[in-house]
Amino acid sequence: MTARMMLKVLIIAGAVASARFGLAADAPAKGPTTPAKPSAGDVPGKPLPPQPARIHLQLVGRQKVGEAPGYGAAVEISNPNKSRPLKFIGYKPDSFSPPIPKGQISPIHKIQLKQAGKWKDDPIGWCGWGMDAIELPPQSTASFGVWIPEGDWQAARVGVTWTTVPFERAGEKPGDFTTEWSNEVTRKEVEALK
Repeated sequence: MTARMMLKVLIIAGAVASARFGLAADAPAKGPTTPAKPSAGDVPGKPLPPQPARIHLQLVGRQKVGEAPGYGAAVEISNPNKSRPLKFIGYKPDSFSPPIPKGQISPIHKIQLKQAGKWKDDPIGWCGWGMDAIELPPQSTASFGVWIPEGDWQAARVGVTWTTVPFERAGEKPGDFTTEWSNEVTRKEVEALK
């Protein structure tokens, strides 16, 4: 299956998942969040460091990609900052036909599976066509779909890499990019889908 076809499958899974997020009883609350309070070490007049993205992963059902069995999952990502956008590397909405629906994003992400107590990357191939710096505005939420392969793993999680520095300068210094990880989806949750 081509990368473009796989992305279309993930977008469709994301659309289904975002609908299910709205109905899920345990989905995180939407809307503005309380900003971090200054600590004793903060300097008056200087902005607080940015808060990281908040990422929530939820399995939505069994799903095959081609002949490969696995699980469709919804990822909801929110920017808790009051005035700072979070910038991701991802695909622009018009990179797809039809374009990515409003409220959804297509970030370059990582999937890790826990096997024998250690996290291991599950490799994903990405196409460079349509890739760009994507902003998640302050205090906003968006979703996307992922596919997690079936297998002998104890937990799975999704990571998204972001930056708060201007994108043209990102990568000049260590720490310009940060990967935030979602909650873990466990084998017990997977078994409940059967």
